[in-house]
Amino acid sequence: MSPTLADGPPVIEMNSFKVRTKDLLGRLGEMRTKSGSFETPTLAPVISVSGGPLSAKEIKDMGFDLLITNAYLWMRKGESRDIHSILGVDGPIMTDSGAYQLLVYKSVDTTNEEIISFQEKINTDIGVVLDTPTGMVSEEEARRTVEKTIKSEQEALKIISNREIIWTAPIQGGTYQPLLKEMVEAASAMDYPLYALGSPTPLMEGHMYSKLFDVLYSVRMMLPPQKPLHLFGAGHPSIFSFAVALGADTFDSAAYALFAKEGRYMTVMGSEKLENLKEFPCSCPVCTAYRPSELLKMDKKERERLLAKHNLYVSLAEIKTIRNAISQGKLWDLVESRARASPELWEVFKNFGLYSRGFLYHTQVRNPGARGFSVIDSNSTQRPELLWHLESIKKILDSESEVSITTRYFSNKAPLSAYLVGFPFVITKRPLLKVYPIYFAKYNQPNHDEEIAFIRERLPPLLKEKSVTVIGDAELAKALKDAGLSVSFTSAEVQP
Repeated sequence: MSPTLADGPPVIEMNSFKVRTKDLLGRLGEMRTKSGSFETPTLAPVISVSGGPLSAKEIKDMGFDLLITNAYLWMRKGESRDIHSILGVDGPIMTDSGAYQLLVYKSVDTTNEEIISFQEKINTDIGVVLDTPTGMVSEEEARRTVEKTIKSEQEALKIISNREIIWTAPIQGGTYQPLLKEMVEAASAMDYPLYALGSPTPLMEGHMYSKLFDVLYSVRMMLPPQKPLHLFGAGHPSIFSFAVALGADTFDSAAYALFAKEGRYMTVMGSEKLENLKEFPCSCPVCTAYRPSELLKMDKKERERLLAKHNLYVSLAEIKTIRNAISQGKLWDLVESRARASPELWEVFKNFGLYSRGFLYHTQVRNPGARGFSVIDSNSTQRPELLWHLESIKKILDSESEVSITTRYFSNKAPLSAYLVGFPFVITKRPLLKVYPIYFAKYNQPNHDEEIAFIRERLPPLLKEKSVTVIGDAELAKALKDAGLSVSFTSAEVQP
């Protein structure tokens, strides 16, 4: 049996994570540390050891409740004070172990024992075990990183003495699913209070979002659901909603400062070079006080500082938007709107159907509240509310060997016992059109040809090995026959 943190002195009760509301794989929750609590999901801005454009106090005063800085670099700098004194702020602080430097430079001048002891010495609130990042490597090399990380996390359990700190176990394995499974199973058995998806930076920088989010979803689904998950280096606010929807409770980013240094102005849809802007499309304190032309004339350091501040305001606003979306059950709608930001994100969203069962498991679809939801096109029909509807209808269909169906064009002439098929619900009993979730769906009706194509794609798996009678719609009967179903056609006019 693997050792766990529970094998040592007890963790104090305040070190806990509690979930209040769920939507998709996103959770509104609270994480309590020895220095205070913060709401999740949340972004932890990276505080540079070498001095960034903004101080930790400035960032804290903007409304960020969690900050992250690099313990390894502070150790190299010779610091030994309390990290809160070093940064000049109170409240929760997370420290990284130096694994990013290991990913970039292939080595670090420390050991697991040294960096754990140092994080305890500086009194961090959330510490990270020294792992071995995977990055973009061969499967053989990825296995080596997984084995070393597992060994490091097992070793850490014997080294850790301060169990008031929330210790983080990184998950390595890159995009290799078998290795991820092995890593998660081993790390879960150690029962760390926080887990983190390690070394996503190469995927992020290469805009390989589909691979990144596949990994994030897989890890979230394999981890114990009560455990929070951190995503290192989440980057741009345009991807925050995706990260949350696929399971990240916390994430960090230095992008606000890196983009500012390059003169790039963040929006939730992307970023713009400052010189390309005539006006600022934002009402944050920076954008209401200055025009783009005024920033361009400033000293470079002051311009960088103001851009960094704007970039953080945009990031914080997106976090608040995400929290509102979760509380309203509208995280899918937010992700769908953000997917229009880039072709890479749109490809991710088109694959959301692959995650629907995981969403269904976590989403509280049986509590419709007073709000509707939008169905834009066939991609939107993968949302968990409609999947739940299909799961419910399938239970009825499973008991029937003969099924009569019709489309909305002929529904008034078909018997009430006939199923109604069409966009966006695929198949339903007509009385269910007046109840949740169909009644709450807002959508535009496609033309007849588009609807037949939609039905032909989605309906056959539900009706295979059944005798199907199509009432009234000859084109539908032909389409389903071509799809391999056993179909007969009956004119609507002869129905009783």
